[in-house]
Amino acid sequence: MVKVKKQTLERCKRIGNDPHIALLMYRATPLKSDMASPAELLNQRRFHTTLASTNKMSQQQKQARKKMEREKRDITETYNKRARQYRELSQHKPVYVQLDPNQSRWQRATITRTPTESQPRNYEVPLPSSATYSRNRKFIRPDLKTEEQVFEPDPETTPSEPRRSQRARCPPERLAYSRPDGDN
Repeated sequence: MVKVKKQTLERCKRIGNDPHIALLMYRATPLKSDMASPAELLNQRRFHTTLASTNKMSQQQKQARKKMEREKRDITETYNKRARQYRELSQHKPVYVQLDPNQSRWQRATITRTPTESQPRNYEVPLPSSATYSRNRKFIRPDLKTEEQVFEPDPETTPSEPRRSQRARCPPERLAYSRPDGDN
């Protein structure tokens, strides 16, 4: 986009045309043939340029807006199919943090600041190297070893021996065959 605008300004300077009219025409040009231009969608009005255009702008704007909303809804649905809902982590929890998303190296850390309303997915984690990082929940994993609670059964309620079935045991009949020497 910047490259196109720079080229337009250079061309206007070389030819001697007004650069403002050239940029106006660039903004008023529709991105697709069935949609209004970005400037027309933004300002809710038709721009007066020397470009040829139709007079049915209000109907075209409505159709373009509906199409954009439909495309946005489709993109949102597609994204939400694969998006994960992470559970919240509390403060002072031991976690693993991925410092560089391009590498699969995780370091131990502890959460010092949990998300706020202004930054809903932002956690602050200091590392042992005294560097503090601000990371999204996607790049933080809970330390499962410390989260597991050690289960210590109560000795009074725990029986000393495991409970066994009272059913009589009998061998399967398919193995009850007589041997040639006469022993069973």
